[in-house]
Order: sequence, then C-alpha cells, then structure tokens
Amino acid sequence: MSLNSTKREFAEATTTVSIDEKNLVSSTSVKETSSLDDDEATEEKKEGFFSKYGGILVGGSAFISDGFQQGIPSIANVLLSAQYSTYTTSYKTMFSNSLLISNIIGQVSFGFLADRLGRKPSFAFSTALIVIGSILCACAKSNSDVGLFWFLIIARGITGTGIGGEYPLSATSAMETANEKIKSRKKLIPFILASNFPISMGVPMACIAFLIVLAAVGGEHTKHKEAIWRTLFAIGAIIPLTIFFFRWKMHHAESYKNNAIKKNVPYWLALKKYWREFAGTAGMWFLMDFILYPNNIFSASIITVAIPGAGIQKLGEWQLFLSSFGVFGTLIGCVLINYISIRKLIICGFILYGVLSFIVGGCFEIFSKHAAALIIFYALMNLVLNAGVANYQSIVSSASFPTSIRGTAYGISAGIGKAGAAIGTSIFTPLQQKHGKKSTFYLSGAVALIGAVVVYFGVPDYSDKDLDFLDEEFNDYLLANGWNGEVGEFENKRELVQEEEIDSN
Repeated sequence: MSLNSTKREFAEATTTVSIDEKNLVSSTSVKETSSLDDDEATEEKKEGFFSKYGGILVGGSAFISDGFQQGIPSIANVLLSAQYSTYTTSYKTMFSNSLLISNIIGQVSFGFLADRLGRKPSFAFSTALIVIGSILCACAKSNSDVGLFWFLIIARGITGTGIGGEYPLSATSAMETANEKIKSRKKLIPFILASNFPISMGVPMACIAFLIVLAAVGGEHTKHKEAIWRTLFAIGAIIPLTIFFFRWKMHHAESYKNNAIKKNVPYWLALKKYWREFAGTAGMWFLMDFILYPNNIFSASIITVAIPGAGIQKLGEWQLFLSSFGVFGTLIGCVLINYISIRKLIICGFILYGVLSFIVGGCFEIFSKHAAALIIFYALMNLVLNAGVANYQSIVSSASFPTSIRGTAYGISAGIGKAGAAIGTSIFTPLQQKHGKKSTFYLSGAVALIGAVVVYFGVPDYSDKDLDFLDEEFNDYLLANGWNGEVGEFENKRELVQEEEIDSN
C-alpha cells in the first residue's frame, strides 16, 4: 500500500481513519460501539505487569551478552599472558579489537535487517552467531601457540558480529514496546533497566564467574588457567540461549507494524531530514566508546600500578570492585532522570568525566603511591560515565529517528561508536608505553570535553514526547517529497484493507 494511494483512499472513504498516540484507530460507529467481551477483559487483566514491562525487558535483556563479553578481554589477557610467554602485546590488542571491529559489522548489518526483515526474525541470527562464536572460543585448539591465538581472534570476531547485532535489535524493540506500553517520560527508567543496566551488570558478572571458576580449579596458584578462560567463553554461549525462547515469543510493536518500510527505503530523503541528529548520536557514540572501552580493558594494568605484584585472584576482586561502580552509576542515572533532562545529564557526565581524568592524570605519580586514592578515582570515573552518557546513549539513538529507519540509524551510530572503541584501544596501548599511563587520562579528559560540545550542538531530547510523532512527521515529509512506496508490514496492511472493505459494506 503506497502512502499516496492510502492518503487518497482515506480522504475519499466515508469512514475516517486517524492515528492516536499508540494505534491506528477507526472512527466508525462499529468501532465506537464494539468492546471486549468478559473473557477478553479478564485475560487483559491477567497480563498485568508482564504485559506492560515484560516486552521491554525481553527486548533489551540481550545487552547483558555485550556487558559480559566486555568483561572477558581483560581477564582472558591476564590468563593467556600467564600461560603463554608468546602472548605479546600485539596479540592482546588484536584479541580485544576483534570483538570491537566485528561489532561494527554486526551493528550496521543487523540495523539494516532490523528495519527490512524485522526485529524478531533478526534476533535468531544474532543469537546464533554469539553462541557459535563463544563455543568456538571455548573449544579453541591448534598445533601452535600462534595458531591458537588466531583461532581465538577469529572466533571472537564471530561472537562480536552477533553481539553487535544485539544493539539495534534490542534497543529498537525495547524502545518501541516502551513507547507503546508506557507514556512519555515514564518509559525511560524501564528502558534503562532493560538496556544499559544489563550492560553494566555484564562486566561484574564476568568477574564473579572468573572468581568462582578460579576457586573451583584450585585458586591463585592453579595450573589450570586454560580451564578458566575456556569456561568463561562457554558461559558466554549460555547467556543468550537463556532468553532466546522469550524473545521468540515476543511480537513487533504496533509502531513497527504500521510504519515499517521494507522496500524502496528512502535513505537519501531520511539523511536530508535527519543528518544533524545522526551526526550528533554517531559523534556521541564514537567519543564515549573511545574512552570507555580502553579504560575497561586496561583496568587490570591500573590495578597492577596501585597494587604491585597482585595475583590473578586479587586482580579479579579489584576489577569486580571497579566494575560494580558502573552498576551504581546506572541506578543513580535512573534517579536523576526524574529531575534533569537527558541532554543535560549526558553533557554533565562528559564534563565530570573529563575533570576526573585530568585530576588522575595530573596526580598519577602521587596516586600510584596511594592505592586507595587511585582506585577510588578510577571507580568514580566509571560511575560518572555510567550515570551519564553510557546510560542514555541508547535512549537518544533510538528516540531520535522514526520507526522505519530506527534500526539502521541506531546501528550505524553504534557502529561508529565501536570504531571509536577500536581506535581508542589501539591508541591507548602505544601511548601508555611511550608516555606513561597518565597520558591516557589526559587524552580521555580531552575527548570527554569534546563529547560534551558535540552533544550540546547535535543531540535532540524527545524524552518527554510520545515517539509516534516522529512517524507521522516522517510520513508527511515523504509525501511532500513525492515518495510513493509501501508502508507497514504485509499482515498489517492486509488487515487495514479488510477493515476498509468491511466498513464500505
């Protein structure tokens, strides 16, 4: 059904059709007098809490895979370094970056699939890649050390492609369900608890899993280090499987059913209209990931400065302590969002992170002699970032674009962010080796302040609005520019045609 033909048919029909805040509603007398029967009403009441929040939670919960996989590199790098003398810095960097680079492929490609194929079918492919890649890592084998390292790097690439796909799929489905079930600003906290909260929980979960497995194989001086990293990868395969059934049972939100464009997508018109929003969200992602991922990955090296000679168990315990501040930051962000706009919170988070980074860089020699001071400031940086931009980037990226291009725009923005993570990780290592660890904090501080400027000029804040206005605005824009294509899923279009035929009779 084309936009132009639909518009003409609706204008000529005796039955008028209008769009309210959530659904396409007919104003016929039949619609006005119809109501749910007693059984349907009872069933609706029974759905209750899960009907309202379950879809949001299920849609976004896969983000925990990303958080867990983020926590693995720093632990695995320590274990592999202890096990293999040939595991050099270059392999560490490639191992860390393999996930990040493949994330870009997954985010861009699955963002496209999310809009064209649908959120639900695409979930199956992303889950399969995560499971296959994690199993390959757990079972990695080669006749040489170098061969094993490359096996792990390639397998992590497969995992990363699936995890990258989770970003646009989880965020768009969770946001659309939240927008449908919960009005305006009240939808933000459930969305955060279904998106960034699982990410922030993933890294501590990786640390906890490491400490449990370490204790199970003999503790600090175990000779079975290989069993530890293999088990962690295996757990990474289990996590997405636990929620796949529930995700497969979920349905597309009405906004997707009514506004999806699966053929002849007007990307050029979309770019002309939303280029500023896209530049803002993509720039925000790039700068945030540029500092977030390297600091997560190199947290172990910071601990070794604060606590010289720390064993792998002590490193795991302190990493758990540091990463837990990300969880606290997420929860603090859920409180602040009730009083301050998202845009201001992101800007303040970037600025505070920049200030803390400059303090740590300037006082690094002093802090390195006082372990508590260095670790506390490093933890505060983690808290501030998660209470600010890391908490809201998914909201901004999924709430700045209409349904028909939401997955694509989100995926490309997030992909650019992961490019920033890969670049940051590649820069931090040689910078740290040449100019010392304090230089990385100066760089982080400067990048964070640039991030505040980018958000101020380029990121919109629609948190107080029902997002259906974006679809209406975009559809009107397409009509005004002469675009004539099909809108809505096939099943939904067929239902609308049937309704029109019934009404005309």
